[in-house]
Amino acid sequence: MTFNGAEPKRYQSSQWAVRGFCGECGTNIYYHLLATDEYILSAGLFNEPDFKLSLEIFTDEKPAYYDLQPHSKKMTAQEVFDQYAPEE
Repeated sequence: MTFNGAEPKRYQSSQWAVRGFCGECGTNIYYHLLATDEYILSAGLFNEPDFKLSLEIFTDEKPAYYDLQPHSKKMTAQEVFDQYAPEE
């Protein structure tokens, strides 16, 4: 992945992930899963994105009054930690 302009600031928020954010305004840019080298990017960063929502995480913690995508894969907080957190 490459960035135009200033490199994002980085913060290791857990044993398994690093967050990237704008050093000037603090806007969240990405979440980097270290074990799989996956980057999860904020959809709002893209002009006219042609993305389809395929995964929702921490769904057990969202307000009950909305659903983002009825056919997307959904993971609870525990499922996210089970899949991505390193075993101790």
